[in-house]
Amino acid sequence: MLDRIRVPIGGGVRFTASIRNVGAEAARPAIDYVVHHRRANGSQSARTFKLTAPWARTRRSR
Repeated sequence: MLDRIRVPIGGGVRFTASIRNVGAEAARPAIDYVVHHRRANGSQSARTFKLTAPWARTRRSR
């Protein structure tokens, strides 16, 4: 969920998500997200980023 659709130059955007491991083994979550931006010539470009969770617990829930 995004907190806004358009972001001014120098601004920020916050997003939230919930994920749940329903498997039997521990998992290390990684999320890819894409940011679309307008280039100086007016065309649109996309850039993909990877969000990993070093803070996530890797043990199974019981």
